[in-house]
Amino acid sequence: MGTMQVLQVGADGLLPGVWAVAFHGQIGANQTPARRQPVLADAEGRLVRVVEERRSQGEVVVEVEEVPLAEGNLPGIGTRISPVPARLGNLVVIVGERERKAGLVRRAHEEGLRVEEFVNWLGGNEPRDEGLGCERVGDVVVWYCNPQDGYELWKRIQAAAEDEFYRALAGDRHALMAVSFWLSRASVTEHGIYLAAVGLRRAGSPHWRTLLDNGVRNRTEEERRQGLEDAEWLLKNTPRVGPIGSGTQVQRSASKKLREHTTAPAKTATMAPAKVPH
Repeated sequence: MGTMQVLQVGADGLLPGVWAVAFHGQIGANQTPARRQPVLADAEGRLVRVVEERRSQGEVVVEVEEVPLAEGNLPGIGTRISPVPARLGNLVVIVGERERKAGLVRRAHEEGLRVEEFVNWLGGNEPRDEGLGCERVGDVVVWYCNPQDGYELWKRIQAAAEDEFYRALAGDRHALMAVSFWLSRASVTEHGIYLAAVGLRRAGSPHWRTLLDNGVRNRTEEERRQGLEDAEWLLKNTPRVGPIGSGTQVQRSASKKLREHTTAPAKTATMAPAKVPH
């Protein structure tokens, strides 16, 4: 049992004297994109847990362990990152080589946002950006950011994954299966989950049903069936030349049809990942 403390939350959710020093679990290069909760510690390296948020009072109650965390790796706890000042609600997003090579295009309305700064940094070779809170850790890149920044990044990744998904339709089943899993991890909308499920089903993967059950939990069985039918219609009526939204009227109208049916987000506002076996 640790010691309970009350902290005054500073600007932008800053937790005074607390640092994000790791993220929970381990993520390999073939498991990106991913998002994880941070592991927090105080200046002495002792584990810190947020027990209660008193947002109306601008306070949080934390529990501080008595013994410092082990140096180096944290087996059974998480993966070490360079310490960065902790902020209430922030999370760790993890991307890999696939996302770096995907060409996460700039969106005009996102000029000046931190996601634009991160994407620009991602395309370079610098090992770390202390101001942004991002760094290269082994085969992956981690970014400690707020949920909105993470969501904006995920929208870009989903768009890139959809582009590759459509190109993979003309390829072999293994390529389609791989990109379908990638799309499932990148999706922040239901239409992406439906496309990924249809892709897995076409590729012969038995996991398409599990993906659907976990990705669109707030839908009835009939609504899921209709969503799959709309996704199948979209794939049958979309030319296999060029990515979605970049060329033909068929692609734009078909995508609009599916999006109108699936307007709800596939993930919660905290971007909790769906558990899909792959």
